[in-house]
Amino acid sequence: IVDGIHLPASFVKSALRAKGLERSVLVTDAVMPAGCPPGDYRLGEVEVTLHPEDKVTVKGTQQLAGSALKMDVGVGKLMQFAGLSLRDAITLATVNAARAGRIGGRQRGLNPGERADLVEFQFDEAARRITVLRTWLAGQLVFERN
Repeated sequence: IVDGIHLPASFVKSALRAKGLERSVLVTDAVMPAGCPPGDYRLGEVEVTLHPEDKVTVKGTQQLAGSALKMDVGVGKLMQFAGLSLRDAITLATVNAARAGRIGGRQRGLNPGERADLVEFQFDEAARRITVLRTWLAGQLVFERN
């Protein structure tokens, strides 16, 4: 979880060096209220606060309840923290994750004729930031940035 909250950049870099890119997976523990503006929310029965830096705490405390890290932000932070290329960071979020989860047909990437779950994005190389433009699930457009 490369959000700068769970682990410092120095640990991420060391862990990737120790495990190797082929044995590492980028994940997020995004909880409700990921994608919402900062403020107070409910996470099940617990009142939580979403802070501007995407940290989610139990309301009125500093106790971590999760993060609001979105995968596109995670990819950019992984590149920043560990100096990875866009290709390597996306591989950790996609192909490596499919392999770790034993998702058939996705462990080596997407091949012709397979279910198309795709994200089209713009990449700002200087800022190492991804902007999601469109998302398809099973070949159907489910999100388009206005």
